[in-house]
Order: sequence, then structure tokens, then C-alpha cells
Amino acid sequence: MGDFGLHVVTVASDTRVAVVHPARTPRTQKRKLWWNRGASLWLVLLVCVGLLLAGCFPRPDVPAARPHPDHPSHPSHPHEPTTTTVPTTTTVPTTTTVPTTSEFVSRRGGGLVLDGQPFRYLSYNAFSLTGCGLSDEVPAAAEVDAFFASLRPNSLVRTWFFRGWDVGGRFDLVVNSAKAHGQKLIPVLADDNGSCADPDGQKGDAWYTNGYGATYLPWLRQIVQRYRDEPAVGMWELVNEPTASNTALRSFFDAAGGEIHRLDPNHLVESGTFPPWAYGGELGWRFIHESSGIDVTSLHEYDMNPGASPHLAGAVAQADAIGKPLILGEVGMFASTTGDAGQSLFGHTCVSFPQRVDIFRAKFDATFATDIDGVNVWNWFPRNKQSCRLETYPDDPLIAMIQTYAL
Repeated sequence: MGDFGLHVVTVASDTRVAVVHPARTPRTQKRKLWWNRGASLWLVLLVCVGLLLAGCFPRPDVPAARPHPDHPSHPSHPHEPTTTTVPTTTTVPTTTTVPTTSEFVSRRGGGLVLDGQPFRYLSYNAFSLTGCGLSDEVPAAAEVDAFFASLRPNSLVRTWFFRGWDVGGRFDLVVNSAKAHGQKLIPVLADDNGSCADPDGQKGDAWYTNGYGATYLPWLRQIVQRYRDEPAVGMWELVNEPTASNTALRSFFDAAGGEIHRLDPNHLVESGTFPPWAYGGELGWRFIHESSGIDVTSLHEYDMNPGASPHLAGAVAQADAIGKPLILGEVGMFASTTGDAGQSLFGHTCVSFPQRVDIFRAKFDATFATDIDGVNVWNWFPRNKQSCRLETYPDDPLIAMIQTYAL
């Protein structure tokens, strides 16, 4: 587990003024001696004050200059990344000490760790596991077991754990099945748009500033305390694709992530965010992820290109700069069993399942060539919808490719 305490930078000045006291000193010499010492002390004081006013010492009451742009709404097409300059004075957090072996996912500096070893994963989103979806999208208990049995070992499956759902029933079923098959989960505690009957509905600045305290925070405490000792939980995600001003999001991450850290020493906290374009560029994305409440950074992309997302390099650079792991929490591609040239999404034609396998393989190759720590493909369903969609299914050849892909 990473070090989640507050880090305070202190500039210490250890200035000594040497004054020689002879055994016998005439009054005029003693007066001069005291004058010289006093002048030296005054000089040191004036220099320190001058340096403070010049900004050479850090002032805790003045935040670093960072953009705080409002987060735009979700685009109807991929955005180009915003290029910004990384400050040269960034202090990278020290390497986090983790146990030699641990069944919980932790981090060592900017990388994930499991059982004392560096850890990377390739897995899925599967939001319907816990009950969100149409009747043909929610898997039966046997299908849940079959899904976890089909995965790579220690896959981190991202799924919804929203307030008001069946905690002791469906949540426990999913957690127990994952544990039985040696898998792990990324439970998402809310959705920014209020989808899947999230009772808080669509969020916004007011909710992220203090509105979450009424219902979300009690829910967070309930669910985190229920599973805080459960190794089948890989990490917590606060909100799916949070959308608000950067100032509001940073405050929310500090408070909500900090509360998880207080209650649960075993699990990391992940952000669930869009790429940097959604937060005013790379420095805005970095600003919200510098929160002490966030351990793992995130981006989502639907660029559908046979290579790394154009937004990935900027996120990798900023995650490396602040010394935190990065996951690609959502990546999807529009496809069906045979494809359909007459249908498109975000300007991309519906491809066939075999074509999607090739495109995803090229994307994985380029993505895992970076420092990224994990990828979650969007989205597993138990039964083929027989139409052009972003989902994948048990009969999709993508499943076999992901199972055997060499990380």
C-alpha cells in the first residue's frame, strides 16, 4: 500500500555567526563586538525576508500556478490532446514501501505491485455483473462463475457498486466468485451521469464540492468497511468519469479518497477519469491526480485506432511526473460478428469481430510499450446482442486473444 500521508516541504536555514570572546576585552572593543554580532543577525534576517518576498521559499498559503479549467461535457468524437509544459520543480514522491508478499494490490512508486512483484493486467469492464442492465445483459450465477474462470489470473474486473443495490446478495455473489477463481475487482462507487439507477443522479460542481456528504459518503463508508479485508477487491474507484471544475474535483478526491484511506489500509483508490483533454489539458489532469486521496490515475478512450490513443502519451508523462500508476480504465471498439459498413460510431465503421481482434492487438502492443499498468476493455456481456456495439461476448474471438496476450 502506498504512503498516503501529507507531504510538507520545509526549507531549513542553519546559519551560525561565530563570535570570539577574548578573556579580557576593553569596553570599546566589547561594544564593537556586540555591534558586529547584532549587525550580522539583522543582515541574516533581512536576507531571509527578502528571499521569502521573492518567492524563493515555499508559501503554504499560495497554491502553485496551475490551470483550473472547467471540465467540458463528454465529446461526441475524440478530442486532440492539449500540450502543456511540465514544471521543472515537480517533486516525485518517494518509493512506497510494500510488504515482500501481499495478496492485496499495492503500489511501489509509480507501479502496481502484487505478491511483492511488479504487476500489470489486461482485463474487462463488466458493469452488468452486479445487476445493471436488461434481462439478457445480467448474467446468472453460473455465467458469473464461467466469466471469472475464463480470465487471465489476477485480472482486475471493473464493475459498478452503486448505492441502493443488493449488497448482501449480488455484490457478495460477485466478490465470492472472483475470489474463488483468483480474480480481483475494481468496484466503482458512483456514476457521474447517474446511470444504472445511481440514486444521486447527475453530478456537478455543487455535488463534488459538498453535496456528496449527504448520501454518497455514508454509502462509501458502508461498502468500504464491508470489503476492506477482502483481497478480491483490487482497488476502489470513487466515481466513473467525474465531471466538474478541477478545483471541485481535487477537493472531492482529497476528502472521499482520504476517507477510504482512513477506513481501509489494504486497498488503493483510483480516479476513474477521462483523458487530459477533459480537464483543460495535461496540467489540469495532473492537478486533480496530485490529490493525496488518489493512488492510481486513469484515462478512458474510444479512439478505435490500431495503436496507442493520441491522449495516452500526455497522461503517461504526467503520471510518471507525480509518481503514480496509470490504468486505461475503458477502451472500446465498435464491432459485430460480421461487421456492417453502413454503421459507424464516432466516425468509425462497425468492423467484424476478427477485424477487431487485429486492431486491438495492435493497440495493446502500442499501449503496453508505455509505462501503463493495466487495461480494461469495454465491455463484457454474457450473451451476444447480434448487432454493432462496443461490447464483447463469450463467443467473441477477442476473449481468446486477451486470455493469451503476452504482457
